[in-house]
Amino acid sequence: MSTENVAATSSRDHGTVLVTGGSTGLVGSHSIARLITDGYRVRVTPREPGQQRRILAALQRAGAEPADRLEFAVAQPVRDGADPA
Repeated sequence: MSTENVAATSSRDHGTVLVTGGSTGLVGSHSIARLITDGYRVRVTPREPGQQRRILAALQRAGAEPADRLEFAVAQPVRDGADPA
């Protein structure tokens, strides 16, 4: 894919995808990078609070510049036996 095609693709908005946990690893960061490059907005729920910088660094290593296509959300874990609804 040429640079011109990547730029044209990334300017489109295909909706929002939620990625939970594992976003600082090889597979997670490359998956998020591809989603961003393909024009999706990505909402990430890190496994641990304070991982935003690590996630951004992993995305940059994977070749993505998230700009306004990335947001972080805090998910509250559900305890065993608890009713999530």
